[in-house]
Amino acid sequence: LLASQWGRLFTNTGDYTGRVGAVEDDTIVQVGTENRNHMLGHISMLGTQGLPVYPMCAGGPQESWVGDPDIKALAEWAMENRQKGGVVIRPHFPFCGNTEDPVPILAGLIDAVEIWDPGRGENYSVREWYRYLNCGYRVAVCGGTDKMSAACPLGWNRTYAWLDPNRPFTYKRWAEAIRKGRTFATNGPVLDLTIHGRRIGDTIEIGASGATLDVQASAQCYLPISRLEIVYNGKVIAPAEARKGAKKLLIDEELHIPGSGWIAARCTGLPGHPGGYASAHTSAIYVKRGDERIFDGPAAEHMLSHVEGAIEYITNLATVYDDATRKRMVRLYRETRRELMRRLAEEGGGAPHHGNGLYHTHTHGEPHRH
Repeated sequence: LLASQWGRLFTNTGDYTGRVGAVEDDTIVQVGTENRNHMLGHISMLGTQGLPVYPMCAGGPQESWVGDPDIKALAEWAMENRQKGGVVIRPHFPFCGNTEDPVPILAGLIDAVEIWDPGRGENYSVREWYRYLNCGYRVAVCGGTDKMSAACPLGWNRTYAWLDPNRPFTYKRWAEAIRKGRTFATNGPVLDLTIHGRRIGDTIEIGASGATLDVQASAQCYLPISRLEIVYNGKVIAPAEARKGAKKLLIDEELHIPGSGWIAARCTGLPGHPGGYASAHTSAIYVKRGDERIFDGPAAEHMLSHVEGAIEYITNLATVYDDATRKRMVRLYRETRRELMRRLAEEGGGAPHHGNGLYHTHTHGEPHRH
């Protein structure tokens, strides 16, 4: 449950205690905050210990009050929450402002991004998440209700995290599982994925010639599922299909993985069925071949455009608290810009990309089945 600000209205702040709240059987409730900026983005602070991360909102309407200045970057909110033992989520990713998204994600300050309609690879939210994974930036996936009115059913999007069943269920252990990326996001189906016995969030090291890995995935739902897919670096490499729909789909295959990257599972409901909206997506299992790091040039260019826009906004458009604040915030963005430009120059191959004169994608070989 997240407290926040709406101009002069503060919601749920009276429920915030800075510690675990209600605990009953298998249910734990802890109040955090959703800190928001209309241009830079929204960020959720879960499990913050002690005082909340202030200010809850900045930058003026519609989040904070008229005339409120920009005073903190999302990355600074995230750093403070980390120091207070909290989990950091980018909610309704990448909507509601996204110009700062690359800054905390590249810095490793975002534990998970919250996506909607998670199993559909053509979805903008999912594609945006893939861009970061395809440049080697590790960030888990999660789902959230974002229940702002009675029009939205509680729990329609949610996160499942894998915890050790032999240990007690606590908020701390749940938070640890989120940080390790042992999650899947869903609006109905239950997903599981293991590769060579490794679980979601793990890293598998492979040799110079790649490796043939035993990939097992399952999707179950009370609604009919039409497709389960294994995705490697954004491309489907092993599908299972039920044209008339099924309550359970399985994949158990040996797949040759040629190089570094990430592997995840996703599923979708039956088109034309009232429950056709059903979908789910796991976080990644990572594959590492030596020192090789995956890189996608156009994705990096896309991130760079966001960072450039944020610098322009803070420098020329935003009402900031003072000049020191402006310089401090811009410094964060420039560090991210340098990182992206360095990788484009060193890993992009040096060939001009037709879109904006930067660089082509650096890719690795395609996987195949055995």
